[in-house]
Amino acid sequence: MPRTSSRFELARRERFLSAGAGLAAALLIVSLAGCHGLEPKSHGANPFGWPAKTLALGAVAADSELPLYRELGRVASASGDLLESPALLVEGIVTLDRADLTASVEKLVAGTGGTLTALINVPFFFATGGNVDLGRDEAIVNEALAWIESVDPAAWRLPDAENREHIYPTGTRVEASGRNLIWHVPGEGTIVQSAEISPTLAIGLGLTGMAHVAQARTWGFVVGDRHKWEQCSPRLRAVIIVHEFFHQHRQIRHDFHAWSLLYWPAYAVGAISDDAEEHWAENGGPDGAYVVNHALASWRTEAPEGDDVDTIPAWIEAAGQ
Repeated sequence: MPRTSSRFELARRERFLSAGAGLAAALLIVSLAGCHGLEPKSHGANPFGWPAKTLALGAVAADSELPLYRELGRVASASGDLLESPALLVEGIVTLDRADLTASVEKLVAGTGGTLTALINVPFFFATGGNVDLGRDEAIVNEALAWIESVDPAAWRLPDAENREHIYPTGTRVEASGRNLIWHVPGEGTIVQSAEISPTLAIGLGLTGMAHVAQARTWGFVVGDRHKWEQCSPRLRAVIIVHEFFHQHRQIRHDFHAWSLLYWPAYAVGAISDDAEEHWAENGGPDGAYVVNHALASWRTEAPEGDDVDTIPAWIEAAGQ
C-alpha cells in the first residue's frame, strides 16, 4: 500500500507540474506576442459562451455592501473570463480566425490568474471597511481624461517610451454605477473599478510609516483611511482614481494578464531594489503609472476657486500623489 500511494502521489505531482508548466508557457507566449486585447467576448449565439456570460453577471455584486457577496461575485466574474477561453477556441477553429484563437489563450491565462486571486480573497471577506463612493466623481474623472488627451505626450512620457502617443486610448471615459465607475476603453472593453476601505492597509501603513493614499487591486483599489480620503479635493481624488486604474488595467490586467500573484512580488522587488522615483511600476519605466500624474500636473494647478488643491494635506504630498 505505501508503494501504491507513493506512485499515486508521484503521478499527481507530475500532473500538477505539467499543468503549471503549460500555463507558464502560455503566459510567456502571450507576453512575448505583446497581446493586450484581453476583453474580447464570444459571440452571443455561441452556446459554449453562455456559461461564461452567466457567470460574468457576478460583476453586479461589486456595488454591494455585503463583503462575502461582493467577493463571491468577483469569483464568478473571473470564472466567466476563464470560461470564455473554450468558447473563443471553438469560434476560432470554426471560422479559422487567428484573433479568436489568440484571445482564447489570453482568456485562459488571465481567467486563471483572476480566478485564483479572487478565490484566495474570499476567506478574507471580513477584512474590509465598506465601499468608497467613486461614482460621485464621474464628471471630474471624465474632465481629467479629456485633459490628458489634450496634453502633448512629451509632457508625460517616461524614459524608454518615446513612441507612446497616449496613456489611455482616445475617447476613454467613465460612467457611474452606484458607488463604482465603469470604464469604457475603446478597443479594450468595459472595466469595473471599485474602491474599498482596508483596515489591513491602514495597519500596514502604520507599521511601515508609509503614507500612500491608495493601493491597487485587480478589481480597483483600497484606501487605508476613509477620513483621509474625504480630505482629498475632487481633483486630487480624480488623479488618484485615474492613477490606480492604470495599475489595475494596464499593469495587472494587461502586462501581468491578471496574475496579481506575480505582480505584487515583482512590485515588492522593485520597491526593495530601486529608489522610489525609479520604481518600474511608478516612475522608472515606460509603463509607470506616474504618466497620469505628469499629464495632470497642470490640470491640478488650474483648479477653479473653491477646489482646495492648494491646501492638500502634507501626508498626501509626502506620498507623491
